[in-house]
Amino acid sequence: MAHPSKKEHARQWRFTHPGYAARLMRKLRAKRIQQGLCATCGVEPLVSPRQDCLSCLDASKERTSSWRRDLRAKVLAAYRDRCACCGETEEQFLNLDHVDSAPRKNGVREVGYATYQRAVAEDFPPTLQLLCYNCNLGREKNEDRQCPHLKQKRSWYVVKSRGGTP
Repeated sequence: MAHPSKKEHARQWRFTHPGYAARLMRKLRAKRIQQGLCATCGVEPLVSPRQDCLSCLDASKERTSSWRRDLRAKVLAAYRDRCACCGETEEQFLNLDHVDSAPRKNGVREVGYATYQRAVAEDFPPTLQLLCYNCNLGREKNEDRQCPHLKQKRSWYVVKSRGGTP
């Protein structure tokens, strides 16, 4: 039996020793902070109360905002890039809504990007829908949790089915 390559051996070792690299990085970050250096790159920080220098903070913000843009685009595409109620397509107006009410974890509502992450993890469940801000707020303000557009459509169909004019 042939011996594994160095790369394969390292991969197997990391697999059998989970958390080792994370512990090592935590120690390194703590040492750098103690020395007054940037915890990420080891350069002296420019902003005293923070643990990272400005260039590392900027890079971190860019990675985070890029990740959020990609996540939001994926969710919007999965829910057809339009409001489920009125058909609004302007991306800035659209947000993810819980069909029933927002689930709670330890008494805290799930909102924001946690909802987007759950949508992707659960393969875009039907318990979530894409609504524009007006429809979302309209549902929230009405006691029966119905969008005003939906009520308007129903009344139009009722009048139309009775032979009247809307």
